[in-house]
Amino acid sequence: MRELNLARKLLDAAYKSGFDRKTLDKIADNPKRLKQFLDLHREDARIEYIERMLDCTIATLIFPHSKDDADLKGLKVVRHNNLGIVPWKSLKLRFYRPDSNAPYEQFEFDTEHLMPRYLVDMRVADVNIREYLLRYPHLIPEDGRHMLHSCCAICWGTVYENADGTRWAPGINGTYNPITPYDTHANEMHHYNNQVAIVIDD
Repeated sequence: MRELNLARKLLDAAYKSGFDRKTLDKIADNPKRLKQFLDLHREDARIEYIERMLDCTIATLIFPHSKDDADLKGLKVVRHNNLGIVPWKSLKLRFYRPDSNAPYEQFEFDTEHLMPRYLVDMRVADVNIREYLLRYPHLIPEDGRHMLHSCCAICWGTVYENADGTRWAPGINGTYNPITPYDTHANEMHHYNNQVAIVIDD
């Protein structure tokens, strides 16, 4: 009984500290990581925070999470916004969609820029940002997490084309999994209530 109470206490403290169930499950399966926590507690080790740098110069054609997806064979990049190599902290991400009362024309697809018209004059996140958020979901802004409960978020900074000519932009769904070509097509794309865009504020 005492051990059960201790386990509950540890679990409550972990949730209050920002851990989620998925992270705790990974830690529980990793004795080496648990030993690192013990070394830190005993002051045999110390924490050193790192500055995250993100390379957005090119659009990847390899997705580790979708390596068996036959629809990604013959993939090519149609458009990619080169943001360069940037410090992660400089990217002020926001999950955005215009007010529902905005003119209908704003929701139409711009065939020149390959994105909804309401995004044309905005800085939009690219596939590298998508991949980084998939790897480190704790970096998703709080407002974005709330939106992902009911929406998927699209990174319009990169547009791909499959071998069959289907164009699509990458995104993230509510379970922090990648959006594939079936979920968002950039040709003849229209605005849907369950989609938002990840934009970068200045």
